Amino acid sequence: MSNTRNWPNIAAHSMTIGGKHTFQDWEMVPMEIPVFSPPPPKTNYVDIPASNGSIDYTEELTGKVYYGNRTGSITFLVLDSGAWASTYSTIMNFLHGKRLNCILDDDPNFFYTGRFAVNEWRSSRKHSTIVIDYNLEPYKQGVDTTGSYDWLWDDLFDLTIYYGTFEVDGSKSRNLVNPGGDNIVPKFIVSDQMLVSFNGQNFILEIGETVNPGFSLAPGDNIMTFTGSGTVLVDYSLGKVL
Repeated sequence: MSNTRNWPNIAAHSMTIGGKHTFQDWEMVPMEIPVFSPPPPKTNYVDIPASNGSIDYTEELTGKVYYGNRTGSITFLVLDSGAWASTYSTIMNFLHGKRLNCILDDDPNFFYTGRFAVNEWRSSRKHSTIVIDYNLEPYKQGVDTTGSYDWLWDDLFDLTIYYGTFEVDGSKSRNLVNPGGDNIVPKFIVSDQMLVSFNGQNFILEIGETVNPGFSLAPGDNIMTFTGSGTVLVDYSLGKVL
């Protein structure tokens, strides 16, 4: 690896894209501390003639604010300028135009999902720089999921289940708590067929893995009743925030 004595804090301000660390794998230094731009709110204002201001219909239909994607670019300095052609080909083949997850070293508990592209590459005798564009979903998601933990519950409030796997023998209600700020679609893995009642609808969980948009968990409490006999694993992100 190139001499990095002049970059003592580099590891603290890098990122991992699709499993590749920009410093450890590609010897690239961000020119500024990498931060993804905030998602723009989707607003809806209507101007009314002969009146002051505008009418705000942003939350009229659903009662919530929606957001556009995070877009922008990050410029990196390539430390090993002598191998710029090889590095260029490696990065192009790995990420150009592809949809990948990304974790910032400064924000290691969350990952961002979206599409990356190589915007520009400049090379000289002294150094090379690369500009990587991103177009990411507005919400970042927690790295930890409920499937990563043993189930925990409060004996006094046995509907409040936070993590893991549980057994059903007959009928059992569980509160799938969504601690984030946006809806989450969980993954269910069951050992035997189950009937699930949720928001006034009934769903069948077949043996194995099920991902169904009808199971979208709103922020906060989500009471589900499971009917059947067997083991249930519910796996979803423990945080989906801006």
